[in-house]
Amino acid sequence: MASGFYYQGGILRGDEIALPELAALYPTPFYCYSRQKIIANYQRFDKALAAAGIEQRQICYSIKANGALAIINTLAQAGAGADIVSGGELVRALRGGISADKIVFSGVGKTAEEIRAGFAATIARFNVESLDEIDMIAALARDRGKVAKLAVRINPDIEAGGHTKISTGKAEDKFGIAYENAVAAYAHIAALDGVEAQGIDIHIGSQILDLTPFRHAFARVRDLLTTLRSAGHNITHLDLGGGLGVPDETDSPPLDITAYANLIAETFKDCAPQGQCHITLEPGRALVADAGVLITRVIRTKKSAPNQKSTKNFMIVDASMAELIRPTLYDAYHHIAPLTEPEKETPIYQWDIVGAICESGDILGLGRTLPAMPADTPLAIFHCGAYASVLASHYNARPHIAEVMIDKDTHQIIRPRQTYDELLAGETIPDWNQ
Repeated sequence: MASGFYYQGGILRGDEIALPELAALYPTPFYCYSRQKIIANYQRFDKALAAAGIEQRQICYSIKANGALAIINTLAQAGAGADIVSGGELVRALRGGISADKIVFSGVGKTAEEIRAGFAATIARFNVESLDEIDMIAALARDRGKVAKLAVRINPDIEAGGHTKISTGKAEDKFGIAYENAVAAYAHIAALDGVEAQGIDIHIGSQILDLTPFRHAFARVRDLLTTLRSAGHNITHLDLGGGLGVPDETDSPPLDITAYANLIAETFKDCAPQGQCHITLEPGRALVADAGVLITRVIRTKKSAPNQKSTKNFMIVDASMAELIRPTLYDAYHHIAPLTEPEKETPIYQWDIVGAICESGDILGLGRTLPAMPADTPLAIFHCGAYASVLASHYNARPHIAEVMIDKDTHQIIRPRQTYDELLAGETIPDWNQ
């Protein structure tokens, strides 16, 4: 049985379900996720690591990619832990069924309240990014009579490619402790009560489709590991982050997971004599991006003003930057196609596919080659399982749309579409305006 989204007989299917039938059942726009594809993506990662001989391992799903409880629970059942960056994500991880001892807490701006919540939940580890944060965690741990396990996130100053707004491993980025200051950071931890340096953490960026940046970054981690162990630090865990890209074009090859796993195994094969390190990975997009689509519908088409140098064709749909901001924010490409493939001889045109938001930047796809689509024609926007719903906004007073999960031949709403009353819930008018 095929999982995910594919055309069969000219009809786009999600697992075993014909998506035109789903689009007739649920009001558009809505997100649609394939449970089976999520499981398959996780198993592909885990099997590659196992085949490379990495026995001590934990895949921690990066919840920032998509925090839907149904998705978290699906991955929890598959064996995943969680990489979190806020107190809210901690709550989501726990309620989604992730065991606390499989949760790592990342992020540059952990508050005292969030750190206390991590203690209360007895999470596995804090990935720390500054001396000030280390001192705060140590003080809070001493107050509770605890010893917090830490991994220091190092910034290796490596160019990983991709959009500058999702770069995380260059010297000018806000993340991590500079590589040249790492040894001093571990010495600082060793001098404090309440904290224990357990590991090294690294995360160099997102949407990386070439092994070269990983090769350079992992080599720096290996060298630091050797230095730290020689200095007497008992480093047992390596958190190698995420960043594995998912090609924007549906026919482009993804990064080779097997080669990635083999690179990890080869780089750290000589961790002895103190023993092999436990490897943690933090994939997000790579687990869920291609397991989701955004189903939208054509409202109408129009042309730009005739006095312009070039006339544009606009296809206006009921989805918008409020539901998918990546094309606006990162110039990201998402493949867009009708749920029913057109006949081969159908004339095609170039379209700018846009939403109804009052911004010229409300763009879902520019210059797309498609037939003319009459009003109410349903379309799919691909690779919307990651960084779509989590970045959704209420701009122009748009309620959040529904999220639907499919599993083989079944489907269920996992988050209903907001009503206008729910959109306004919690707001009040001051008494003095009454």
